[in-house]
Amino acid sequence: MIRSANPGSSPRARLPVRGLAAMGAVAAAIAWLVLRAAPPPVGRAVFGLWRVPEIALAAALLVAAALAACRSRRAALRLLTAAASAALVWLAVEVVFLTCVGVAAPKILGMERLPSRVLQGETVPDTAALFGLPCRSIPFHYATNTRGYRNQPDRDAGAVYCVGDSCLVAPALAWPETPVQQLEQLSGRPCVNVALIGLSPQEAQAEFAHAVAGLDLRGCVVLQFLCEDNDLVDSARFTGAVAGPRRSLYERSLLNRLVIAVQRLTQPVVAEAGRRTALFGDTPVLFLWRHRQGDPCEQQWPNIERSLDVFRATVEARGGELGVVLIPQKLRVLGPFCRFPLDSDLLPLASHLTQMPQQLAEWSRRTGAAVLDLTDALQAAARAGQLVWLPDDTHWSAAGAATAAAAVASWRWFCSSPRSQQR
Repeated sequence: MIRSANPGSSPRARLPVRGLAAMGAVAAAIAWLVLRAAPPPVGRAVFGLWRVPEIALAAALLVAAALAACRSRRAALRLLTAAASAALVWLAVEVVFLTCVGVAAPKILGMERLPSRVLQGETVPDTAALFGLPCRSIPFHYATNTRGYRNQPDRDAGAVYCVGDSCLVAPALAWPETPVQQLEQLSGRPCVNVALIGLSPQEAQAEFAHAVAGLDLRGCVVLQFLCEDNDLVDSARFTGAVAGPRRSLYERSLLNRLVIAVQRLTQPVVAEAGRRTALFGDTPVLFLWRHRQGDPCEQQWPNIERSLDVFRATVEARGGELGVVLIPQKLRVLGPFCRFPLDSDLLPLASHLTQMPQQLAEWSRRTGAAVLDLTDALQAAARAGQLVWLPDDTHWSAAGAATAAAAVASWRWFCSSPRSQQR
Protein backbone atom coordinates (compact mmCIF):
# COMPACT_ATOMS: atom_id res chain seq x y z
CA MET A 1 0.00 0.00 0.00
CA ILE A 2 1.42 3.36 -1.02
CA ARG A 3 1.08 6.15 1.52
CA SER A 4 0.62 9.64 0.34
CA ALA A 5 3.20 12.16 1.57
CA ASN A 6 2.14 14.68 4.18
CA PRO A 7 2.74 18.09 2.63
CA GLY A 8 3.03 19.72 6.03
CA SER A 9 5.95 17.47 7.04
CA SER A 10 8.15 17.72 3.94
CA PRO A 11 11.31 19.84 3.97
CA ARG A 12 10.03 21.80 1.02
CA ALA A 13 6.79 22.57 2.87
CA ARG A 14 8.68 23.58 6.00
CA LEU A 15 10.99 25.90 4.06
CA PRO A 16 8.56 28.82 3.89
CA VAL A 17 8.11 28.60 7.66
CA ARG A 18 11.89 28.76 8.21
CA GLY A 19 12.19 31.55 5.70
CA LEU A 20 9.49 33.55 7.40
CA ALA A 21 11.13 32.99 10.78
CA ALA A 22 14.50 34.10 9.40
CA MET A 23 13.01 37.19 7.79
CA GLY A 24 11.14 37.95 11.00
CA ALA A 25 14.35 37.77 13.04
CA VAL A 26 16.14 40.05 10.55
CA ALA A 27 13.23 42.47 10.61
CA ALA A 28 13.24 42.42 14.40
CA ALA A 29 16.99 43.19 14.44
CA ILE A 30 16.51 46.10 12.06
CA ALA A 31 13.52 47.42 13.98
CA TRP A 32 15.44 47.14 17.23
CA LEU A 33 18.36 49.11 15.83
CA VAL A 34 16.05 51.75 14.37
CA LEU A 35 14.14 52.16 17.61
CA ARG A 36 17.27 52.23 19.76
CA ALA A 37 19.27 54.57 17.53
CA ALA A 38 20.18 57.64 19.56
CA PRO A 39 23.33 59.76 19.70
CA PRO A 40 25.07 59.20 23.05
CA PRO A 41 25.08 62.12 25.50
CA VAL A 42 28.75 61.47 26.30
CA GLY A 43 31.51 59.35 24.86
CA ARG A 44 31.19 57.37 21.66
CA ALA A 45 28.87 54.77 20.15
CA VAL A 46 29.04 52.60 17.04
CA PHE A 47 28.27 54.94 14.13
CA GLY A 48 27.36 57.47 16.79
CA LEU A 49 24.05 55.68 17.39
CA TRP A 50 24.36 52.35 19.21
CA ARG A 51 25.96 51.11 22.42
CA VAL A 52 27.23 47.57 22.94
CA PRO A 53 23.97 46.10 24.41
CA GLU A 54 21.94 47.25 21.38
CA ILE A 55 24.51 45.77 18.98
CA ALA A 56 24.67 42.52 20.98
CA LEU A 57 20.90 41.97 20.88
CA ALA A 58 20.76 42.73 17.16
CA ALA A 59 23.61 40.27 16.58
CA ALA A 60 21.76 37.61 18.56
CA LEU A 61 18.67 38.13 16.39
CA LEU A 62 20.77 37.79 13.24
CA VAL A 63 22.27 34.54 14.56
CA ALA A 64 18.74 33.29 15.19
CA ALA A 65 17.85 34.30 11.61
CA ALA A 66 20.80 32.32 10.27
CA LEU A 67 19.74 29.24 12.22
CA ALA A 68 16.15 29.58 11.07
CA ALA A 69 17.29 29.82 7.45
CA CYS A 70 19.08 26.45 7.59
CA ARG A 71 17.40 23.91 5.29
CA SER A 72 17.99 20.97 7.62
CA ARG A 73 18.98 20.01 11.10
CA ARG A 74 22.35 18.94 9.76
CA ALA A 75 22.94 22.42 8.35
CA ALA A 76 21.87 24.00 11.63
CA LEU A 77 24.19 21.66 13.53
CA ARG A 78 27.09 22.57 11.24
CA LEU A 79 26.40 26.26 11.81
CA LEU A 80 26.26 25.79 15.57
CA THR A 81 29.47 23.75 15.51
CA ALA A 82 31.26 26.42 13.51
CA ALA A 83 29.99 29.14 15.85
CA ALA A 84 31.06 27.16 18.93
CA SER A 85 34.50 26.53 17.43
CA ALA A 86 34.92 30.22 16.66
CA ALA A 87 33.83 31.08 20.19
CA LEU A 88 36.36 28.67 21.70
CA VAL A 89 39.15 30.06 19.53
CA TRP A 90 38.21 33.61 20.55
CA LEU A 91 38.10 32.55 24.21
CA ALA A 92 41.62 31.13 23.89
CA VAL A 93 42.83 34.36 22.29
CA GLU A 94 41.22 36.35 25.12
CA VAL A 95 42.95 34.22 27.75
CA VAL A 96 46.32 34.83 26.09
CA PHE A 97 45.57 38.55 25.74
CA LEU A 98 44.46 38.96 29.35
CA THR A 99 47.49 37.04 30.57
CA CYS A 100 50.08 38.88 28.50
CA VAL A 101 48.62 42.30 27.73
CA GLY A 102 45.26 43.20 29.21
CA VAL A 103 46.02 42.98 32.93
CA ALA A 104 48.15 46.12 33.13
CA ALA A 105 47.04 49.47 31.76
CA PRO A 106 49.50 50.92 29.24
CA LYS A 107 51.98 53.41 30.70
CA ILE A 108 52.59 56.82 29.22
CA LEU A 109 55.72 58.92 29.46
CA GLY A 110 55.96 60.62 32.84
CA MET A 111 53.78 58.15 34.75
CA GLU A 112 56.67 56.21 36.24
CA ARG A 113 60.22 56.82 37.31
CA LEU A 114 62.80 56.46 34.57
CA PRO A 115 66.23 56.93 36.16
CA SER A 116 68.89 58.64 34.05
CA ARG A 117 67.05 58.57 30.75
CA VAL A 118 67.01 60.93 27.80
CA LEU A 119 64.06 60.42 25.47
CA GLN A 120 62.89 62.29 22.40
CA GLY A 121 59.74 61.94 20.35
CA GLU A 122 56.33 63.45 19.78
CA THR A 123 53.22 63.68 21.89
CA VAL A 124 49.77 65.21 21.34
CA PRO A 125 47.53 67.51 23.41
CA ASP A 126 45.70 65.24 25.85
CA THR A 127 42.22 66.78 25.72
CA ALA A 128 42.08 67.04 21.93
CA ALA A 129 43.25 63.43 21.65
CA LEU A 130 40.67 62.19 24.17
CA PHE A 131 37.92 64.14 22.43
CA GLY A 132 38.95 62.77 19.04
CA LEU A 133 39.58 66.22 17.57
CA PRO A 134 42.30 67.01 15.04
CA CYS A 135 45.45 68.06 16.87
CA ARG A 136 49.03 68.97 16.27
CA SER A 137 51.98 66.87 17.31
CA ILE A 138 54.27 68.28 19.99
CA PRO A 139 57.96 67.33 19.98
CA PHE A 140 59.41 66.53 23.39
CA HIS A 141 62.86 66.10 24.90
CA TYR A 142 62.53 64.30 28.22
CA ALA A 143 65.55 63.93 30.49
CA THR A 144 65.54 62.54 34.03
CA ASN A 145 67.86 62.54 37.03
CA THR A 146 69.14 59.46 38.79
CA ARG A 147 65.98 59.34 40.92
CA GLY A 148 63.84 59.05 37.79
CA TYR A 149 62.07 62.44 37.65
CA ARG A 150 62.17 65.00 34.85
CA ASN A 151 65.09 67.28 35.75
CA GLN A 152 68.49 68.29 34.61
CA PRO A 153 70.29 64.92 34.51
CA ASP A 154 72.77 65.89 37.25
CA ARG A 155 70.19 67.54 39.54
CA ASP A 156 69.20 65.22 42.41
CA ALA A 157 69.42 67.71 45.27
CA GLY A 158 68.69 71.40 45.55
CA ALA A 159 67.43 74.25 47.69
CA VAL A 160 63.81 74.00 46.48
CA TYR A 161 61.83 70.82 45.88
CA CYS A 162 58.66 71.07 43.77
CA VAL A 163 56.30 68.19 44.53
CA GLY A 164 53.23 67.41 42.44
CA ASP A 165 51.95 65.80 39.28
CA SER A 166 51.67 66.48 35.55
CA CYS A 167 51.60 70.28 35.73
CA LEU A 168 55.15 70.11 37.03
CA VAL A 169 56.17 67.35 34.63
CA ALA A 170 54.89 69.66 31.85
CA PRO A 171 55.24 67.04 29.10
CA ALA A 172 54.16 69.46 26.36
CA LEU A 173 56.78 72.10 27.24
CA ALA A 174 60.48 72.25 26.58
CA TRP A 175 62.50 71.97 29.78
CA PRO A 176 63.46 75.69 29.91
CA GLU A 177 59.74 76.55 29.74
CA THR A 178 58.65 74.28 32.60
CA PRO A 179 57.51 75.93 35.84
CA VAL A 180 60.29 74.30 37.86
CA GLN A 181 63.09 75.50 35.60
CA GLN A 182 61.56 78.97 35.28
CA LEU A 183 61.32 79.18 39.07
CA GLU A 184 65.01 78.35 39.30
CA GLN A 185 65.88 81.08 36.83
CA LEU A 186 63.76 83.68 38.63
CA SER A 187 64.73 82.77 42.18
CA GLY A 188 68.38 81.92 41.64
CA ARG A 189 67.93 78.78 43.76
CA PRO A 190 68.58 75.23 42.51
CA CYS A 191 65.14 73.63 42.04
CA VAL A 192 64.41 69.93 41.88
CA ASN A 193 61.30 68.51 40.22
CA VAL A 194 59.63 65.64 42.12
CA ALA A 195 56.56 64.87 40.04
CA LEU A 196 54.92 62.13 37.98
CA ILE A 197 51.78 62.20 35.89
CA GLY A 198 48.55 61.09 37.57
CA LEU A 199 49.66 61.24 41.21
CA SER A 200 47.32 61.99 44.06
CA PRO A 201 48.61 64.42 46.71
CA GLN A 202 49.36 61.48 48.99
CA GLU A 203 51.28 59.65 46.26
CA ALA A 204 53.25 62.81 45.46
CA GLN A 205 54.31 62.98 49.10
CA ALA A 206 55.46 59.36 48.93
CA GLU A 207 57.48 60.17 45.80
CA PHE A 208 59.16 63.00 47.69
CA ALA A 209 60.21 60.55 50.38
CA HIS A 210 61.82 58.44 47.66
CA ALA A 211 63.46 61.43 45.95
CA VAL A 212 65.16 62.78 49.11
CA ALA A 213 66.07 59.50 50.75
CA GLY A 214 69.40 60.03 52.44
CA LEU A 215 69.53 63.78 51.67
CA ASP A 216 69.86 66.64 54.16
CA LEU A 217 66.80 68.95 54.09
CA ARG A 218 68.09 71.62 56.45
CA GLY A 219 67.59 75.00 54.81
CA CYS A 220 65.42 73.55 52.03
CA VAL A 221 62.01 74.70 50.88
CA VAL A 222 59.50 72.06 49.81
CA LEU A 223 56.58 73.26 47.66
CA GLN A 224 53.67 70.89 47.26
CA PHE A 225 51.49 71.83 44.30
CA LEU A 226 47.82 70.86 44.60
CA CYS A 227 45.82 70.70 41.37
CA GLU A 228 42.18 71.69 41.87
CA ASP A 229 41.11 70.06 38.60
CA ASN A 230 41.96 66.48 39.49
CA ASP A 231 43.47 66.05 42.97
CA LEU A 232 40.13 65.32 44.64
CA VAL A 233 39.48 62.58 42.08
CA ASP A 234 43.02 61.24 42.41
CA SER A 235 42.72 61.21 46.20
CA ALA A 236 39.47 59.26 45.91
CA ARG A 237 41.25 56.72 43.74
CA PHE A 238 44.14 56.52 46.18
CA THR A 239 42.09 56.14 49.35
CA GLY A 240 39.86 53.53 47.73
CA ALA A 241 42.63 51.68 45.93
CA VAL A 242 42.75 48.72 48.32
CA ALA A 243 39.03 48.08 48.59
CA GLY A 244 37.96 49.62 45.28
CA PRO A 245 36.71 47.47 42.41
CA ARG A 246 39.22 46.35 39.81
CA ARG A 247 38.56 46.67 36.12
CA SER A 248 36.18 43.97 34.99
CA LEU A 249 37.27 41.19 32.65
CA TYR A 250 35.34 42.83 29.84
CA GLU A 251 37.04 46.19 30.43
CA ARG A 252 40.42 44.46 30.15
CA SER A 253 39.48 42.22 27.23
CA LEU A 254 40.55 42.29 23.60
CA LEU A 255 36.87 42.42 22.65
CA ASN A 256 36.45 45.68 24.55
CA ARG A 257 39.48 47.15 22.78
CA LEU A 258 38.04 46.16 19.43
CA VAL A 259 34.69 47.72 20.34
CA ILE A 260 36.45 50.92 21.33
CA ALA A 261 38.39 50.88 18.05
CA VAL A 262 35.15 50.52 16.08
CA GLN A 263 33.56 53.33 18.09
CA ARG A 264 36.55 55.59 17.42
CA LEU A 265 36.43 54.73 13.74
CA THR A 266 32.70 55.30 13.31
CA GLN A 267 32.38 58.26 15.73
CA PRO A 268 35.78 59.93 15.96
CA VAL A 269 34.65 62.90 18.09
CA VAL A 270 33.11 62.29 21.50
CA ALA A 271 29.58 63.56 22.03
CA GLU A 272 30.49 66.13 24.68
CA ALA A 273 33.31 67.81 22.71
CA GLY A 274 31.15 70.71 21.54
CA ARG A 275 29.66 71.27 24.98
CA ARG A 276 33.15 71.37 26.53
CA THR A 277 34.51 73.93 24.07
CA ALA A 278 34.50 77.71 24.53
CA LEU A 279 36.14 80.65 22.79
CA PHE A 280 38.93 82.63 24.40
CA GLY A 281 39.00 85.51 21.98
CA ASP A 282 39.04 83.64 18.69
CA THR A 283 40.78 80.54 20.07
CA PRO A 284 38.74 77.41 20.85
CA VAL A 285 39.55 76.18 24.34
CA LEU A 286 38.73 72.64 25.48
CA PHE A 287 37.86 71.75 29.08
CA LEU A 288 38.36 68.11 30.02
CA TRP A 289 37.74 68.15 33.76
CA ARG A 290 34.19 68.91 34.88
CA HIS A 291 33.40 69.12 38.57
CA ARG A 292 29.82 69.17 39.86
CA GLN A 293 28.99 70.37 43.33
CA GLY A 294 28.04 67.43 45.49
CA ASP A 295 30.32 64.98 43.69
CA PRO A 296 31.51 62.19 46.01
CA CYS A 297 35.11 63.28 45.50
CA GLU A 298 34.38 66.42 47.55
CA GLN A 299 34.52 64.20 50.62
CA GLN A 300 38.24 63.71 49.96
CA TRP A 301 39.33 67.08 51.30
CA PRO A 302 39.72 65.86 54.93
CA ASN A 303 42.01 63.08 53.63
CA ILE A 304 44.12 65.59 51.71
CA GLU A 305 44.22 67.90 54.71
CA ARG A 306 45.42 65.13 57.02
CA SER A 307 48.11 64.19 54.51
CA LEU A 308 49.28 67.81 54.43
CA ASP A 309 49.49 67.89 58.23
CA VAL A 310 51.64 64.76 58.28
CA PHE A 311 53.76 65.92 55.35
CA ARG A 312 54.42 69.29 56.94
CA ALA A 313 55.48 67.69 60.20
CA THR A 314 57.78 65.29 58.34
CA VAL A 315 59.45 68.04 56.33
CA GLU A 316 59.94 70.27 59.37
CA ALA A 317 61.31 67.37 61.41
CA ARG A 318 64.06 67.04 58.79
CA GLY A 319 64.85 70.75 58.93
CA GLY A 320 62.94 71.88 55.85
CA GLU A 321 60.02 74.24 55.33
CA LEU A 322 56.77 73.37 53.55
CA GLY A 323 54.68 75.69 51.41
CA VAL A 324 51.54 74.64 49.54
CA VAL A 325 50.73 76.07 46.12
CA LEU A 326 47.23 75.74 44.68
CA ILE A 327 46.87 75.30 40.92
CA PRO A 328 43.28 76.43 40.28
CA GLN A 329 40.89 74.82 37.82
CA LYS A 330 41.36 75.69 34.18
CA LEU A 331 37.66 76.57 34.15
CA ARG A 332 38.06 78.85 37.18
CA VAL A 333 40.85 80.83 35.49
CA LEU A 334 39.78 80.96 31.84
CA GLY A 335 36.02 80.52 32.22
CA PRO A 336 35.21 84.18 33.04
CA PHE A 337 37.00 85.29 29.87
CA CYS A 338 35.44 82.73 27.50
CA ARG A 339 32.28 82.62 25.38
CA PHE A 340 30.40 79.36 25.81
CA PRO A 341 27.84 77.73 23.49
CA LEU A 342 24.24 77.81 24.65
CA ASP A 343 24.19 74.05 25.25
CA SER A 344 27.44 74.04 27.25
CA ASP A 345 27.46 71.68 30.20
CA LEU A 346 29.95 73.98 31.99
CA LEU A 347 27.39 76.68 32.79
CA PRO A 348 26.79 78.23 35.19
CA LEU A 349 30.48 78.36 36.06
CA ALA A 350 29.93 78.57 39.82
CA SER A 351 28.26 75.17 39.92
CA HIS A 352 31.38 73.52 38.48
CA LEU A 353 33.99 74.95 40.83
CA THR A 354 35.27 73.13 43.91
CA GLN A 355 35.65 74.42 47.45
CA MET A 356 39.38 73.67 47.54
CA PRO A 357 40.56 77.33 47.57
CA GLN A 358 38.38 78.12 50.59
CA GLN A 359 39.24 74.85 52.32
CA LEU A 360 42.96 75.33 51.77
CA ALA A 361 42.78 78.91 53.03
CA GLU A 362 40.95 77.74 56.16
CA TRP A 363 43.60 75.05 56.73
CA SER A 364 46.29 77.73 56.44
CA ARG A 365 44.52 79.98 58.97
CA ARG A 366 44.10 77.14 61.43
CA THR A 367 47.62 75.70 61.18
CA GLY A 368 49.71 78.71 60.19
CA ALA A 369 50.97 76.83 57.13
CA ALA A 370 52.17 78.85 54.14
CA VAL A 371 49.72 78.71 51.20
CA LEU A 372 49.81 80.43 47.81
CA ASP A 373 46.71 80.41 45.60
CA LEU A 374 47.72 81.05 41.97
CA THR A 375 44.21 82.07 40.89
CA ASP A 376 44.75 85.83 40.99
CA ALA A 377 48.05 85.71 39.12
CA LEU A 378 46.73 83.43 36.40
CA GLN A 379 43.47 85.34 36.02
CA ALA A 380 45.39 88.62 35.73
CA ALA A 381 47.41 87.13 32.87
CA ALA A 382 44.23 85.80 31.22
CA ARG A 383 42.56 89.20 31.61
CA ALA A 384 45.51 90.68 29.73
CA GLY A 385 44.85 88.28 26.86
CA GLN A 386 47.39 85.56 27.67
CA LEU A 387 46.21 82.01 27.17
CA VAL A 388 47.80 80.52 30.27
CA TRP A 389 46.64 76.97 29.54
CA LEU A 390 47.26 75.09 26.34
CA PRO A 391 43.93 75.45 24.53
CA ASP A 392 43.55 71.72 23.79
CA ASP A 393 45.31 70.27 26.81
CA THR A 394 44.98 70.12 30.61
CA HIS A 395 48.38 71.69 31.27
CA TRP A 396 49.85 75.16 31.36
CA SER A 397 51.16 76.87 28.29
CA ALA A 398 54.62 78.42 28.46
CA ALA A 399 52.91 81.69 29.45
CA GLY A 400 51.01 79.94 32.24
CA ALA A 401 54.12 78.23 33.56
CA ALA A 402 55.96 81.57 33.49
CA THR A 403 53.10 83.28 35.34
CA ALA A 404 53.03 80.57 38.01
CA ALA A 405 56.80 80.61 38.45
CA ALA A 406 56.81 84.41 38.78
CA ALA A 407 54.05 84.27 41.39
CA VAL A 408 55.97 81.72 43.46
CA ALA A 409 59.27 83.60 43.08
CA SER A 410 57.67 86.82 44.33
CA TRP A 411 55.70 85.11 47.14
CA ARG A 412 56.62 86.89 50.37
CA TRP A 413 56.91 83.69 52.37
CA PHE A 414 59.15 82.12 49.72
CA CYS A 415 61.36 85.21 49.48
CA SER A 416 61.72 85.67 53.23
CA SER A 417 62.33 82.04 54.15
CA PRO A 418 65.53 82.47 56.16
CA ARG A 419 66.63 78.87 56.28
CA SER A 420 66.29 78.37 52.50
CA GLN A 421 68.61 81.32 51.89
CA GLN A 422 71.34 79.71 53.98
CA ARG A 423 71.73 76.90 51.46
